[in-house]
Amino acid sequence: MSILQTLKEKAKDYSLLYVEDNESLRNQVERFLAKFFTNLYVAQDGEEGLQLYKKNTTQIVVTDIRMPKMDGLQMAKQLKKINPKVKIIVASAFDDKEYLYDAIKAGAFRYIKKPIAVESLSEILLECFEFISYEENSEIFTRYMKDIFNYQDNLLLLLENKKPLIANQKFFEFFDVKDLNDFNAKHGEFGNVFCEERGFIYNNETSWYEQILKNKGKLLNAKIKKKNGEFAHFALKVKQIPEDRTKIILSLDDISELGLLKSISNTNIFAPRDEKLLLNLLNFIRLNETPIRLHNYYKGLSIANEGTIEEMQENKILIKTSYLQQKAIRFEGLSLLSSEFLPHNVECNGLEFVDEDNGTASFKKINFVIQSQIDRKYVRVRPEEGHKAFLHYGAQRYDCSVRDISIKAARLRFETLPARMKVEDLVKVDIALGVGSKKLIIRTTGKVFRLDETPKDATDVVVMLDLGDSVLEDLREYISNRQIELIKEFKVLDK
Repeated sequence: MSILQTLKEKAKDYSLLYVEDNESLRNQVERFLAKFFTNLYVAQDGEEGLQLYKKNTTQIVVTDIRMPKMDGLQMAKQLKKINPKVKIIVASAFDDKEYLYDAIKAGAFRYIKKPIAVESLSEILLECFEFISYEENSEIFTRYMKDIFNYQDNLLLLLENKKPLIANQKFFEFFDVKDLNDFNAKHGEFGNVFCEERGFIYNNETSWYEQILKNKGKLLNAKIKKKNGEFAHFALKVKQIPEDRTKIILSLDDISELGLLKSISNTNIFAPRDEKLLLNLLNFIRLNETPIRLHNYYKGLSIANEGTIEEMQENKILIKTSYLQQKAIRFEGLSLLSSEFLPHNVECNGLEFVDEDNGTASFKKINFVIQSQIDRKYVRVRPEEGHKAFLHYGAQRYDCSVRDISIKAARLRFETLPARMKVEDLVKVDIALGVGSKKLIIRTTGKVFRLDETPKDATDVVVMLDLGDSVLEDLREYISNRQIELIKEFKVLDK
């Protein structure tokens, strides 16, 4: 790309005031600048230039020195009082050091000789754009750094799209580089530092950058190789800059000491009852003010909303969430908590209270759950009261009720479990769903998948269903309609 093409691409984001008393030269330079700057203002002396600037605070000023009424240096001093950040390019036909020193004292950004050469002015303007951009990025980084991050030891990096713009000293120390140029030469794109690991961010089917943009404000796991060859585990947090949607700040907090690196990636060695680890992780989420997601199931109907962890005391947790979620929590007496940062979902049990005035719910028992309803692939619903269900096992028929049903399985509840029933046994199932004239009759074979005892001295048997296409479509329609019924029912609950 030529220097003029580059100038045209970048100049559209900037405004410029040009001040020159020589009419011929002014017209010539104005025609050149008008090709690049949409917001261009022109004055014929310093006094007019000052008045124009007060009305249109441009980022850049190009001015002659010797002019009637008010010369360029006097005007420059006044402009600097109005806006210390304005970039002033002083043009003069006098090759005199005195003018150069005076221009520097007046706060000039650059000094250019007259007659103005197109190439020289273009180069100076591009330098000007780069310097303004650097100042803006530095201000953004400084302004948001304290707000976003709670720990001084974080690695901090400001990115524009995927390009690193500014990093803190801790970042350079960790990667053992002098500056970002050194980092880029050593690693290339920043995403290359992420090591492949299950449950961690890295370039897999989607790019690392897309992954973090989808999870702004959340905590993510990142594995990065240290200079000594060992691996560090970081909690990565992303903050987008409101003033410029192309820029984000990454914070990487080294949490290797928690010993989670192997646990998250390998569920075989993960200890779900490790209460100390769970408390440390939830406290870390709380301190970072990172949102979590709460999940409840009203008769199978999924109700999920964001929440925040307000307090952690020993094994107790206080969560703030929406009114609908509080309502669902009160009905179930528990809630499931999920976060991309956690190795597994967390069950919050032992409901102490729901405080609608403060929007909080308190639980006295928390623990990791390896499998939960959140991980279900298919929607399950609890049928309406009055449905009928029978299970044929051997030569006997047994009455039962359907606790929930999906297009793949049914959970059947028995007061007395059929004798000698075990997993993998083949059974026949008759289920009549629906109220009134519109009923769905399911008669099919199935296989026992799981046997679960319940607190009420009953037993739940999960049966995998073998359904034909026509029954399958009817069941899909039933589940969809039942969800609508449950939504209406939930809305008027406790009103």
